[in-house]
This record gives sequence, C-alpha cells and structure tokens, in this order.
Amino acid sequence: MIHSVGFGASEAAAAKTAGAKIIWSPRSNIVLYGDTAPISLFKATGLTIALGTDWLPSGSMNMLRELACASSLNEKYFAKALSDRDLFDIATKNGAEAAGYGAEIGQLTVGYLGDVTVFDGRAHAGFRAVIDASTEDMRLVLRGGVPLYGDAPLVDALAKGCEAAAICGLDRRVCLADVEGGVKWADIDASIKAGNYPLFFCRGETPKDEPSCVPYRDTYPNGTSATDRDGDGVPDATDTCPTVFNPPRGMDRNVQADTDADGAGDACDAKPLDKGVK
Repeated sequence: MIHSVGFGASEAAAAKTAGAKIIWSPRSNIVLYGDTAPISLFKATGLTIALGTDWLPSGSMNMLRELACASSLNEKYFAKALSDRDLFDIATKNGAEAAGYGAEIGQLTVGYLGDVTVFDGRAHAGFRAVIDASTEDMRLVLRGGVPLYGDAPLVDALAKGCEAAAICGLDRRVCLADVEGGVKWADIDASIKAGNYPLFFCRGETPKDEPSCVPYRDTYPNGTSATDRDGDGVPDATDTCPTVFNPPRGMDRNVQADTDADGAGDACDAKPLDKGVK
C-alpha cells in the first residue's frame, strides 16, 4: 500500500492482519499535504514499512535523500520511534519484501542475487554509514555481483571497459555496457551540462529545487518549539502525544486521534485499540 497518509489505528490493524506492506514517501507527503503517514503508529502495529522516493517533482531525487528526510522526521517529529536499524531496513530488505522479492534481494545473505552497495564507514559508524551518507560515501555498486559504479581501483579490479567519471572530484568508474542504445558517460555528462537535472549532488549541497521535508500547514506553521515539541500545532499541555507529531485531521473530526479513548493519542499509544493499555 503506497503512502497510507490517511490511515488511523483501525486501518493500520486491518492492513497488518491482511499482511500488507506500506511504502512510505515522506518528502512527497510533506510537500503535498503538510503531513505524512503515522509512522510511530505503524511501528507499534507491527506493519512492514518500506521507503520510496515517489517522483522528482514532489519527492527526493534518490534514496539517500529520501532516507535523510525519513531520519530527520524520525528524530524531530516521531520521538525516534524508528531505530537506526529500522531506518536501514526500510531502505533495503523491507522494500524487497514489499515488492515480493524478499527471498532474492534486500539482504547480504548466501543465495541472494548480489545487489550490493558499499559505503565508506569512516565518517559515520554502524547503520549511520548509510543513513547519513552522501554521494562521496558510495564506494561501490554491484547488481547481481556485477559492478555498475564505484571507486576506480575497486571497479577496475572487478570489470573491464568501464568509463572514467569525475564525481564530486573523485576518480570513479561508470559501467554502461548493458545499457541499451550504446549510451556513454560522456553523453550523460554533456546532457547534464546542457541544463538537464543533475545525476548527483555533493556533500553539503541541497539538490536543486528539492521539496521541503518540514511539516507545514496553516494550523502548524511554526514548526517545533519549547511549548510544542512535536510541531503539530497543539500545545504540549493539551497534546495527547506531546513528543510525537499527531495533528488534528479532518478525517478524525479535527481532534487528535485516540481510537480507544484512553487519553493517549494513537500516535504514541503502544496498544491504540486496547483501552487502558498505553
């Protein structure tokens, strides 16, 4: 199920029972609706969440930028409901499972197809090596064990005939032999220089015309603050989830959703359908 922005606790429980998977596209949700899927609710419900970029006009240009958006929202608006491992999984194995290929790709496991990206782990430790990565940190990309892109020494040791490419000032190789029509890196580079949208941006650069990842509507225009820590427009003193983003929605009769009426909003209730269990 794609987006699922309008889900409440009952819909999330029904999706879990049906074995559905959720494709989350936070940047596109935010810029189009000012809100996104209730991720903390999905996590509590046990739903499998996968990450998708939606499309360039409203979403991220690539998965790294979408992952950065997801991480920022998780940190500032969802009280870190997702662990670093969760964020890593939604960008890897969960997507494979959602697409029906969970037994072929998405994990570094014996018998899988060898779709692998190697990141530089010197700048960031653990799963943050992926979550916080920039273009420069992608050292090697393999599809089915065959190099597509990476550092010149690594690619040259694994394949022949790949083209030299200067990416963010680094000596990289691009392997286009399998691309139909005989496309060359020089053609792609010339197209970018002619004014087409770039293929990459370097560390510290924000992609051109990138949509915002900050929730905004007329009812919560000011973001987070000392008295509204989750930035949902409801003061902490009366907020049913003061640290988890859960703005009142029209579909919830313009009040913060609390399906079991136990005083804890669905977004921060460990058992949102079980009255008395928070």
